[in-house]
Amino acid sequence: MTVAMNPTTAGFNPWLALFQGAQNQNFQGSTINGNVTINNIIIPPSVFGDQLFNSGYGQQGFQTPGFPMSPAFNIPQPQLQFSGAPAGRGLTKGVEGFGENAIRTAGGYTIVPEGKDAAWSIFAPGQKPGEKPMTRIWGDPHVDEKDGTRWDFTKNSNFRLPDGTNISVGTTAQTGFSVTSSLDITNGADRVQVSGIQNNKPQVGAVTTDGYEARARLNNANDTFHLGGNGDSEVRWFRERNGKLEGEVQHAPGHRSADGQSFDQKINADAQYVVDPKLRPQFGSDAWGNQLRSEAVDIARRSGNQQFADNIGQLMFADHLASLLASQNPFFAMALGGYGGMGGFGEQQFSVGNLFAMLQMQEAYNQMAMAGRLGRVG
Repeated sequence: MTVAMNPTTAGFNPWLALFQGAQNQNFQGSTINGNVTINNIIIPPSVFGDQLFNSGYGQQGFQTPGFPMSPAFNIPQPQLQFSGAPAGRGLTKGVEGFGENAIRTAGGYTIVPEGKDAAWSIFAPGQKPGEKPMTRIWGDPHVDEKDGTRWDFTKNSNFRLPDGTNISVGTTAQTGFSVTSSLDITNGADRVQVSGIQNNKPQVGAVTTDGYEARARLNNANDTFHLGGNGDSEVRWFRERNGKLEGEVQHAPGHRSADGQSFDQKINADAQYVVDPKLRPQFGSDAWGNQLRSEAVDIARRSGNQQFADNIGQLMFADHLASLLASQNPFFAMALGGYGGMGGFGEQQFSVGNLFAMLQMQEAYNQMAMAGRLGRVG
């Protein structure tokens, strides 16, 4: 698609232009073949689904809540776009029945380094020990899906789960045959690193709180595979490459890339990214708040500005901590922003609405910048 904008034109600020345009459209946008558009710029589906782009913000953009008041005192009725996103524990080590090396994510996924075949597995929420994993990665590396689909990859890659968890996979080589050597798992502020997989002696590190920082430092050049489907009869991984969601990975073991030195995947570009709601965090839950912040860091990183990405990572960590603090004591909640007594209202700095707007505008800018680099703008 050709976008009639030139981001290199002197004095043109594409982010500001998109922001102003989206304000005029009340942030509604439109949907074309499952893709969301803002000012005719196609934005690929987000792991959040349509609610990211279709939540309302009033007739004039953001509006402070007014009346009617709630029955209790003079506190305005809560509105989601002005509420701070919740935050909570992203990762835990040791899962009953799966072993002490298993890692459980906020959204209920279980990641298990097996200690054989250079293998590690991903279990969907609700799966029990002993069941066939939703996805198993083993050998050099093969990806076996529960539905029978099998494909391969060689290079360092990311596997992204619908609760926002990112699994950064390190391999022993970038060309030829390789096996998984390490995992770097992030969800919200939490991070767990796993080493020694290639030797079948996995070492699972402690849960640290530099998840957003690590997320900001992921390599944009690495492929990212997004989980779709229902996690059972349909396990569907979609490849993102160079910031573009290209399509679903097909059954293609041993398919060589053009250089003949690495495995590549056959892609069905016509497949639409769809994920069963049961695989997503519950709307408004702590896991959902973790995901929202992680997505903000991902989008900032894809801008190509590392300092900006680092700053957003630090900002999201600070907001994560502020949310935890506010959830422990209502007086902290009032001090940090939000609904005050006697009808007063102080908008929280990093409200859900503000984060949605930032995600929308930055991703639109990223897509336009990518189109410019690929020669599709002008």
